Amino acid sequence: MEKIFCSHCFQILQTGCPTCPSCQQRVGYLSDVESRSMLLKMLLDQRTEVRSTAIFALGWRKDRLAADALVACALRHPSNISQGLQIVKVLATIDNGTPLMTALQYLMARHPGSEVKQAAFYALSQH
Repeated sequence: MEKIFCSHCFQILQTGCPTCPSCQQRVGYLSDVESRSMLLKMLLDQRTEVRSTAIFALGWRKDRLAADALVACALRHPSNISQGLQIVKVLATIDNGTPLMTALQYLMARHPGSEVKQAAFYALSQH
């Protein structure tokens, strides 16, 4: 069964749940702007699963404006290599314009994880 997140507390919910059992807020659908704002807010969450969902969703949306927020997320959690690699993968798929190149170059220069640096280098070399 598909899972969704509460837009108030980011608790994982089953699809079709009318209210969040954690915060008792009504579960509702968000507009595109509200959805983007919520996804960027989710990148700041301490829970890995919440951040991973936001990273995946931003990549699925091909949200070029999220490049800086994705890089900041990778740098806030440098020990989470798999998430850093996920961010590089998303950055490589959203666009090959200036924001992408800058984001990947910044990750390559600043991220402490060699795997993330190598992935960013590889992604840059493919564009």
